[in-house]
Amino acid sequence: MTAPAQGNGAVTDELPFRIAVLTLAILIKLVRWPSRRRVGWRASWPGMRRNPLDTAILFGMAIAWGVALVTYVFFPATVSPAALGLPAWLRWLGVGIAVVGLAMIGWADRALGGNLSVTLRIRDGHTLVTTGPYRRARHPIYTGGLLYAAAHPLIAANGFVGACFLAPYVLLLLTRIPKEERMMLEAFGDEYRRYMQRTGRLLPKMTHHGGTEDTEPRGATTDEHR
Repeated sequence: MTAPAQGNGAVTDELPFRIAVLTLAILIKLVRWPSRRRVGWRASWPGMRRNPLDTAILFGMAIAWGVALVTYVFFPATVSPAALGLPAWLRWLGVGIAVVGLAMIGWADRALGGNLSVTLRIRDGHTLVTTGPYRRARHPIYTGGLLYAAAHPLIAANGFVGACFLAPYVLLLLTRIPKEERMMLEAFGDEYRRYMQRTGRLLPKMTHHGGTEDTEPRGATTDEHR
């Protein structure tokens, strides 16, 4: 299947998917709003100053997602050379994947409650959450975010959009994982190590025997989704 030709017809064919991408952008804001209001940005600034690389990646991701959203939704002809020519059924499947990701993020947000933080830090009175989606996986917010990001190259059928959504998010996970796990191990010690042994990072652990995944567990405290 060839990529859509440029022109009014192609733009019209893209309209349902452009609306879907815009709607998903609004939905992720609505899903995150209760937790963001509870956490507050002012309390996050000290942690952002202590982790400049993490902060730079966060802001870079926000810019990349914003550029991809604006160009694809409002100026689709500018990104049409990167069209992938995917079938419509696969693109709508992408919408479904994104919705599942949003549901996972919302569920995990509610489970974390007051333990949620935008940045890499341990909050006052922090507790180790092992209920809800955290019962089987240590980072369901990241899982949901990865589903949400990975869905966009399918929905938009566009390599530029896919790169803007996936590249910075994957970079964020790769750089956050070691720091977050060390932080949680320092805070909770053997309790978190035992938690790591019975859970997976992003997906439920398939077996409950044969040792641990890692020597350094990662935490379930930060919030990188925009």
